[in-house]
This record gives sequence, C-alpha cells and structure tokens, in this order.
Amino acid sequence: MRTVALLLATAVTGVWLFASPALAQKAPDTGKTATDTATPADTGGKSETRRNLLRFLTTGDFPPFNYADEDGQLTGFNVDFARAICVELEVSCDVRAIAWDDLLPTLDHGDGDAVIASIAVTPGTIVQADFTRRYYFMTAHFAVRKAGAKFEISPVGLEARKVAVVASSAHAAYLKVFFPDTQAVTYPTAGAARDALAKGEADALFGDGLGLAFWINGTSSKGCCELSGGAYADERYFGDGMAVAVRKGDVVLQRQIDNAIGRIRASTRYEEMLSRYFPVRLF
Repeated sequence: MRTVALLLATAVTGVWLFASPALAQKAPDTGKTATDTATPADTGGKSETRRNLLRFLTTGDFPPFNYADEDGQLTGFNVDFARAICVELEVSCDVRAIAWDDLLPTLDHGDGDAVIASIAVTPGTIVQADFTRRYYFMTAHFAVRKAGAKFEISPVGLEARKVAVVASSAHAAYLKVFFPDTQAVTYPTAGAARDALAKGEADALFGDGLGLAFWINGTSSKGCCELSGGAYADERYFGDGMAVAVRKGDVVLQRQIDNAIGRIRASTRYEEMLSRYFPVRLF
C-alpha cells in the first residue's frame, strides 16, 4: 500500500504541498487511565470495559488522506474519520503522525490503540494486526477529453474505442475481462497514459480514480479532460478496501470501531468528509 501512496503522491504533484508531521487534537489529562469506565455501549448490551482516550496513529505525508496543513496541523480524510470515530464512541481523541514503517510495530508495542493510514488489508498486514470493517474502497474510473466525441461509458459504448491504460496493471486486466470489445492501448506509466488522452491519441483512459481526479483538477491536465461514468469497485482487481488496524486480539475495540464506522458511513458526515477532500465522488 505504501507503493500506492507514493504513486498517488506523484499523481498530485503540484496540487498538494507536503509538510512535516504534527500532533493534532491532544486529549486533556483527566487523571484517569484509558480504561476507567465500564459501559454496555457498542457491545450489544453486554458490559465491557470502555476507554476514555483513543490513540490513533497515522502518517503526515499522504495528502489528501493524512498530511500537515499550512499551519503544521495534522489533517486529511483519515484524520477527520478518526475524530468522527472518537465522537461516536464518546472518547477523547489523540491522532499522532509517525513514519509509515513504524505504524504497525508501534501499534503492536502498545504505543497506540489503532492505525488509520490507508493500510490495505493483505495477507501480509493481517499477520501484524486485526482490521475493522472497510471504511473506503479504492475505485477505478474512466476519463475522457472534454472536447472529444461523446459516447456512453459502457461495454457497448466503448466498443472499438481506443482506451489508454497502464500495461500489466489491474486496470488493464479489468478492461480485458469486462470491456472485451474495447481497443485497449497500453502505456508504461500512468503519466504516459494521461498524456495520450490529453493529446487525443485515445478516446478514453481507464485508471485509478483518485489519481485521475487530482490530475484532472490540477494544472498539468490544462483542463483537457473530465471523469465520465461511475466508479468501478472490485476487490479482485482493485483491493479489498481500507480498514482501521487494531492490535491482535483487541476484539472489544475492533467491534466498537466497526459499529462507529457503520454509523458514520450511514450519516451525512461521511458525505461531508468526502466532499471536503475529494473533487469528485470517488468511493
């Protein structure tokens, strides 16, 4: 997933300025430990120990998910989502930025309660931590030229159309299976595929929705293009989504965060957070 983070950061160069990590929303010293109060909340009516403080770990260099703003304050979609979880669980919130490679080891050592940093749930990560339900999924999108021919984004509408895609990518594999009559034109990098669309060498481009959204809304696209059609989510091709990591065996916190995520996603706050950080609806 760190590779994905670096690719996305490259895709938005010129749009986001990276800054040093910073602490945010420090919890007040109440004189109590993190597990002072017993409550049946979020446990199906069964009394379980409830914490007063929830310590989240993230990084400070992955905009717009987690980054330091111009004032050095930690912000981003993941950071806001962490704070929303704390509001749901009625606990104080501490969100701290550390190095990517230190996230799961720090969690395992007990110097944090949960990690929210766009960590993919993979065979490698599930060995190191337990994960909650997914709170967002990576999706794919089509982009087209604003001044180009108009056509429907569908297997029929894209029949015989030239579609730029990165060679040997999950997007190329998806295109081959679900858009078999499309004329896929492969390029070695996402940048080369975007250039091909901008120059009119392709009728459309299929790729990572987040990277495309920031390219389209950034300066390097020169306003040439726009997203077209809906989002494509398929865990077989684009991953199983992003979840919050908790220490192995912390079933109580895992269940509490699961419940909080469900309520947040069903509320207007989720849409508000999405619209705050993403130029188009991506998830």
